[in-house]
Amino acid sequence: MTTNSLFTGFTCILLIQFVSTLIIDTLQIQFPPALLGMILLTMLLLCKALNVTLVEDACTLLLEKMGMLFVPAGVSIL
Repeated sequence: MTTNSLFTGFTCILLIQFVSTLIIDTLQIQFPPALLGMILLTMLLLCKALNVTLVEDACTLLLEKMGMLFVPAGVSIL
């Protein structure tokens, strides 16, 4: 897990989230942008438009810290 791979992974994830927010705002539909972002990420991975290795390290780091992020006191530490 290198710094470069983490930066690339987080950039891809945030870019997909930004695009999903733009789609929701442009179409003015009532749909959670985070859910659309997850759907877009899944579709990109299934269609092999996005390589798994690009986001793997960032997703692994997020999954490792997920338990702490559910506790409000843990969020204040980060």
